[in-house]
Amino acid sequence: MKMSQFLATSALVLLIACNEEEPGPVVMTLGSGPSAIDIAANQLKGLSIQADGLSTALAFRMNSDHAQAFSELTRDNIGSLISIAICGEVVSEPMVMEQISGGSALITGYSVSELEVFLKKLDGSEPC
Repeated sequence: MKMSQFLATSALVLLIACNEEEPGPVVMTLGSGPSAIDIAANQLKGLSIQADGLSTALAFRMNSDHAQAFSELTRDNIGSLISIAICGEVVSEPMVMEQISGGSALITGYSVSELEVFLKKLDGSEPC
């Protein structure tokens, strides 16, 4: 899968929230309105930090249903902005440059220590 750079707008929202005590909490919302895609903590897989010496990223995968919906959402919103928030805090505002398929995505532009905080919030090991 080829990761695209994105920038952001309020037309399309990617929201990553904290893991909560309720069963199946929504930790990520992709899009807004009727086309929004809600993803629960147990539907996010492969949360990891990737570093190659030049850049760092928080990587994650979605299940097949969410991957398909995300692919369609990005296909239909090329040129639109996306907000990415973790625990209600916007951490990035990228623009969809091309369709993103395969169900994997990256959050970039942060140090390893900052990404570790994001990862702990997403996996529930650190509260919001």
